[in-house]
Amino acid sequence: VAGLESEATQLALVDRWAGTGVLLNEVRGCYKELVATESALKQAGDWTPEQQERLTQLVEDVNSMNLEPGEDEELRLTLKRLDAERAAVEGCARVHGIVSGNNGQSVTDNLRAASRELSALQLKTQGSTISSDSESTVGADDATNLDVATDLLLEAQRLVQ
Repeated sequence: VAGLESEATQLALVDRWAGTGVLLNEVRGCYKELVATESALKQAGDWTPEQQERLTQLVEDVNSMNLEPGEDEELRLTLKRLDAERAAVEGCARVHGIVSGNNGQSVTDNLRAASRELSALQLKTQGSTISSDSESTVGADDATNLDVATDLLLEAQRLVQ
């Protein structure tokens, strides 16, 4: 067979016979990483002195924080929780603006709009589950408060109609 004369074919047959296919794939993956790293290093060499200084400063800043293992993830979770709380506060401000009735709409329209806004807030609050040392839901008390507020708005709508 003419294909057997090829060095690549011979190596493939030897690898198959020796059962080194998994190792061969690992080596190929490592080689791809090496090529990517070399490319990144070459690009890093093209950085301006200002970019290199900025990167050095960022690395020093991160190192000076003396983060414990896992602390960065804890900080990400805290940031996510704070973002969810900020969104809830903004939503409540929108509901307050609607309920205050300074928008020229009827009371019924305002109650409907406020109800829709509270429903949207409930969905966001219910979807903001964050794990830390123990499972906890961001804004669990807020979710209960939103349920009560929604119930009150629905009751107000029923009374107005």
